[in-house]
Amino acid sequence: TYGLSPVAYRNKLRVFDSLRLLMMNGVDVAVAGHDVGFVDISRYQKQFRREMNTVASHYRFRKK
Repeated sequence: TYGLSPVAYRNKLRVFDSLRLLMMNGVDVAVAGHDVGFVDISRYQKQFRREMNTVASHYRFRKK
C-alpha cells in the first residue's frame, strides 16, 4: 500500500518521531535515536541522513 517494505516504513516513522523530539524537546541526538527505537546510534544517523539528507544535529532545538 505504501510502496515500502515493513522495515523501511517503520524506520521512516522512527526518523520522523525523532524529529519531534529533537525540535520540540531539544533532547540529545543519541537520546532521540534511542527513544524512538534505534539500538545502534550509527544506524540511526545513517537512516536519518538517508531520509532527511542532513544530519540530526541540524534539527536539534538549542535552549538558551
